[in-house]
Amino acid sequence: MKVGLVSNTEWCIPLLQYLRSANVEPVLYIGAYNDATNISTLISFCDTNNIAVEKEDDPVQLFSWLQMQQPDYCFVYGYKKLIDVKRLEGFQKKLFNIHPGSLPEYRGASPIFWQIKNGETTLGLTIHFINERYDAGEIVWSKEINNEAHFSFGMMEYIFSNLLIEGVNHVLSHSIDSLPTKGVKQNENKAVTYKKPTLKDVLINWKTMQANEVVNLVRACNPWNKGAIAVYNGMEVKVIDAEVSDDETEKMPGTIIEVGEGIKVVCKGNSVVKINIMNMNGIFVPCRFARSFGFVQGQSFVTSI
Repeated sequence: MKVGLVSNTEWCIPLLQYLRSANVEPVLYIGAYNDATNISTLISFCDTNNIAVEKEDDPVQLFSWLQMQQPDYCFVYGYKKLIDVKRLEGFQKKLFNIHPGSLPEYRGASPIFWQIKNGETTLGLTIHFINERYDAGEIVWSKEINNEAHFSFGMMEYIFSNLLIEGVNHVLSHSIDSLPTKGVKQNENKAVTYKKPTLKDVLINWKTMQANEVVNLVRACNPWNKGAIAVYNGMEVKVIDAEVSDDETEKMPGTIIEVGEGIKVVCKGNSVVKINIMNMNGIFVPCRFARSFGFVQGQSFVTSI
């Protein structure tokens, strides 16, 4: 059996390892990626394991690659473009998208970020057929896990990169002809499409966010944004780790009420968050040293940048 994988992230390596161990021939098509993306580990892995790799120069190249490789199944994980299904011909029912989010509630960009930021009790992973719209095809496999307090964006990338193997194995265990009968049509009434996070999405708004919402945002921003953004005395600070405090106060949101083992800051609804680690100019600072960096009880964070 030959299985194609279309991706541009090193998080597909566990799946490639699984396919190799299952005596399946994997072939990899690396989609377009920006200069900040490091695929050297992925390339090295494929070279070491004799996995054929093709890099994309033009989106049209994908269709010629499929024709050349003739995979029995093909999975897309992290490809940024909408695939023209009219050009797939006989490959449409062989092509599946792996989406790191619950569907149809979390269509679109960065579903891990949005699920964590929104404080969902569970985090979903979905495999579905590809159709003419992003993330809208019939679902053939899905999984939800509890959203644990220690889960961050980066942790979920790691967990999902291994959990998706279960879903791929489910698909491979069925014949191509039987899978369309097992797909579940998505409920369009529940569909929500999210865009890529912008600055305002990663900025802590002390006036509108309660302490638990601040903590969720911090988790959702690590490590890709190096923390949730806050502003203190005109200086940008990124919060790396935070937790909800038992304190309550009637002081204004953004006010620092304690500087000790951490920095305790007032949030919406008189709730309080304790900041444990900050990122200042790329330097990770434990907040027990906050006084040395000018953080003073009674002063305030602001919500602008």
